[in-house]
Amino acid sequence: MYGKNFDELNTKYKPEKKNSFIKIFNEKNYSLYKLKLKKNKYYKIDNSNFYIYNTKVFVFNESNKPHRSDLIKSSKPIVIRANENSFCYILFQKKTTLKLKKEKKFLKNPKIIYKKILKLEKYWGDISTLYSNKNGAAKIINMKKDSQSSMEFHINKIESYFISKGFVNLGIRFGRAKQRIINLKKNHCFLMKPGTMHMRMAINDSQIIELSNKDSDNDSIIVHDGLKFKFKEII
Repeated sequence: MYGKNFDELNTKYKPEKKNSFIKIFNEKNYSLYKLKLKKNKYYKIDNSNFYIYNTKVFVFNESNKPHRSDLIKSSKPIVIRANENSFCYILFQKKTTLKLKKEKKFLKNPKIIYKKILKLEKYWGDISTLYSNKNGAAKIINMKKDSQSSMEFHINKIESYFISKGFVNLGIRFGRAKQRIINLKKNHCFLMKPGTMHMRMAINDSQIIELSNKDSDNDSIIVHDGLKFKFKEII
């Protein structure tokens, strides 16, 4: 970003560990938590209006039968259970503190919405959209080893990356065409501010969970083609 120095744009940080969950993002427009689950234990999420992302979580529907889904949307508190030691992600579309209780048994849940995940293949891997609406968006970005995206920037979009797998170099252009690389390893986070020119370069097979405010194709400005451009540090 013109006029900014590297430290102003380098917003890498590590998630905050709690007893049974990890706070990853807690921004104005979105929050993300990683919930650690123990086999056959019941967990009540006391919040309302949230998403659960993970294939190993069981949510009980109104007929008392467990339902397994990649993505679950609930408008009211619910109880979940894992059939093995696992984890899931809890996503909110506003700054929210996760309210969690452990339960000794199943409690009847309200109606649950099981949502499909939209997946799009890319030359560098694939991108799955968990949700995208007027309030914000959440995506799962899978990148192949030694691949890279295009360099781009956004006018209005604020986005956060969580590296759930692998190792990604984030190329940043700032100041008067200076370029630096930020190393993002597994469990690292990065807050991308509007106007920041950036490109993702996967050192290993990698996965990024991205949360943002409203996402729009018109707000993504491509600066360089990822198939042609070679990023080099310029200090």
